This record gives sequence, structure tokens and C-alpha cells, in this order.
Amino acid sequence: ELSIYAVQGLSCSSDGRYIAVAGFADHRSVKNRIVIIDLIKMSEVSSLSGGQDGLVKLTFTPSDRRLIASTEDGNVLVWDLST
Repeated sequence: ELSIYAVQGLSCSSDGRYIAVAGFADHRSVKNRIVIIDLIKMSEVSSLSGGQDGLVKLTFTPSDRRLIASTEDGNVLVWDLST
């Protein structure tokens, strides 16, 4: 079961193995949540907090080592996925 409410965006890794899905943690929350899913294993492999501003863009870098999100107020969030 996907632990995201009201999907705001998604991005697929360059190798097609992972998908990142951004949305709210639940129907009462204003905090963003990003879940990374392994499409081969069909399981959640990571969960990230995206702050409280609406996410407008979500993308993996070409190397798939980082995930980048931009917010409605112009902030850019970067997560290192290699650790």
C-alpha cells in the first residue's frame, strides 16, 4: 500500500527501476512526503520529508544518485540517495 495521500508529482529513475512519488502524508497533513518505490520488488525502499510547501517538480539526477524537488515558493530540495 502506498503511504501517500493526494499525489503531487512523480519521477522515474533513468534505469526504470525506481519511482519517486510525492504527496501529502495523509488527508489531514500539510507536510509533504516523498516515497521511493523499487518497481522490481514492488516495495517502498525510502521515505523522505519534503517540508510544508507544495511540491511542483520532482526529478532524479541522470546518475540516479540524487532526487531533486522544487516547491511552490521557489525552494529547491536535494536528497543524496547513495547513502
